[in-house]
Amino acid sequence: MNIIILGKTNVGKTPLSSIIKNYLKEANIISASQWVKKLYNRPEGLSKEEYVKDISSFSIEKLKENKDIDFVNIKNSLVDGINIIEGIRNPYTFNRVFEPNTDKIILLDRIGDRRVFSEFDKGIDVIKYNIEWLISIGLMKTQDYQIINYTENIEDEFNIENILKFKG
Repeated sequence: MNIIILGKTNVGKTPLSSIIKNYLKEANIISASQWVKKLYNRPEGLSKEEYVKDISSFSIEKLKENKDIDFVNIKNSLVDGINIIEGIRNPYTFNRVFEPNTDKIILLDRIGDRRVFSEFDKGIDVIKYNIEWLISIGLMKTQDYQIINYTENIEDEFNIENILKFKG
């Protein structure tokens, strides 16, 4: 089973993954952006916003060269048991990784977040519509999809009991 944590840049996917891992000790955490962080050389002096824009553009260029690069990273990191996959923003990769009969989805969103998001982050909206469509036609169960809206600190506002239900 995979627990796939979705959300735009810097919304709290990695901290949420760690929180869940504390409760599901046997789970394996996979960062969907691990491949790009290995390949990207961050220029000195970039602000956080400039860094996000630059690494997003870099990611898109690398995906144009090899559309499977992020999928292969995830596929090669999967283990038997529970995988927590955080950070998929590419709809193509999501559709290849996600198994609606077994996987669980968490969409993380910060209420009142007014940042301008990159083209890469817009993939989250496509994935969200895809999930809603799967639910509407009965190919995915509503209880396997959670939207977590929070205001300030995911660690303070997150209810682990909802995730523990996922474990079945």
